[in-house]
Amino acid sequence: MKKTGRELLEEVFADRIEEYGEIELSEIEDCIDGVTCYEEVGFHNGWWIEYTATFRYKGKKYTFDYKTHASDNVCDSEWYEDTFAEVEEKDHPAIQKINLIIEGIENEEFETWDEIVRNLEEALELIEVK
Repeated sequence: MKKTGRELLEEVFADRIEEYGEIELSEIEDCIDGVTCYEEVGFHNGWWIEYTATFRYKGKKYTFDYKTHASDNVCDSEWYEDTFAEVEEKDHPAIQKINLIIEGIENEEFETWDEIVRNLEEALELIEVK
């Protein structure tokens, strides 16, 4: 059975926990080096804005949910640790190639945009258009 929630959060960010003693979902976007491609999609639900956040970290993609109060003068928020999970990505050669490209960008392994474009074109060739 796949780990999720607090157990997975502690496994993924074990280095940070060892250094600082704890980890909170609210810290992921702004406080953790190596988090990239952070994105939030939100919708209004009464007085709340509910979000699903996704991000990449050490070559894998993760997701979690949280909500914040919609009013500008109320700072309430709730972070749902139990929703923290790894996003399953399809096992396709093109996706594997794209993940390697993203990792290369994150690690600043490319010297030019032409290298990135060339690699993306190679990934595109792996997709069969029918």
